[in-house]
Amino acid sequence: MTKHSKRAHSYVRRPLNFKAPFCFFWADGHSHDFSKSELYFGNFDGTIYKLPYTMEGDFAKPERISQ
Repeated sequence: MTKHSKRAHSYVRRPLNFKAPFCFFWADGHSHDFSKSELYFGNFDGTIYKLPYTMEGDFAKPERISQ
């Protein structure tokens, strides 16, 4: 789903009753050690977003990382 990642990515999941662009999501991190983990989501057109690691409020704009 993403290229050149330094961390392993978990299995992609599809939410029930999803609505674009939140068509699927997954997380990354180290498979065997405690590590930073980030959350990703995307749509079926291939657009991928990463949620901010630190949020300053109740809402934050995701970072578009592809297309």
